[in-house]
Amino acid sequence: INVLIPTPSDIDRRLEVLQQMRELVGSSLGAMVVPVGSFITNTFLPDGDIDITVCLPWSQLDRWFIQVNEALCARALDQDRTLKHVKNVTFINAEVKLVKAMVGDIHMDTSANQIGALFTQLMVEKIADFVGSEYLFKRSLLLIKAWSKIESERYTEGMGSILGADKGGISTYALTVMTIWIFNCYGKELKTPMQALARFLTYFASFDWTAKVITVYGPVDSTKADMEGLPIDPNLFLPPTVFSDVKFR
Repeated sequence: INVLIPTPSDIDRRLEVLQQMRELVGSSLGAMVVPVGSFITNTFLPDGDIDITVCLPWSQLDRWFIQVNEALCARALDQDRTLKHVKNVTFINAEVKLVKAMVGDIHMDTSANQIGALFTQLMVEKIADFVGSEYLFKRSLLLIKAWSKIESERYTEGMGSILGADKGGISTYALTVMTIWIFNCYGKELKTPMQALARFLTYFASFDWTAKVITVYGPVDSTKADMEGLPIDPNLFLPPTVFSDVKFR
């Protein structure tokens, strides 16, 4: 676990890149740039990326990515050696539009108005505080991420890692929800990250993904489009207060 936990050097390198992106993207759009995701919660892997979201008026959502893409491409041609080199600029035209780039040796994903990601960060922090035990939840999440990215390839019959939505795998967000459920269900008996990983693998090895979806409150029939009003087991480990600011299950 100690090998996976972010070091001060890991954090400093990312802060330097983040500051450069704030100046570049913020000035091109005249908007505030906010870091989101695993970097803020210190649950990123050593080669993990940085996610940022740009806070914009809704009227600008139809073209922000054009300006960011142009600004990053211009920086890629800049010969200023005091700045981190930018390369591999890519626009992803998906439901959540992304501009991806490599800044220095760190991958950056830029989105717009992903306010829900901020609530997810808050939820992770609240769960980590409640679980305690020297941030057992965060250390377990790191171990589960590492297994999903590195070790899982040994069991997928040549299909690669199970982690990575861009490659048809599980998104980091989905993996976080799955880990939260393991703690919500078995939290009283989990004392180490290895125990959490064992429970994670045992539980999801037999999970029926064709009929069910997983939520922080447990499995739900996949045919239920609206999960509002579903009963919550009062015997679950995590108190409702850790989810009070997050509108999902």
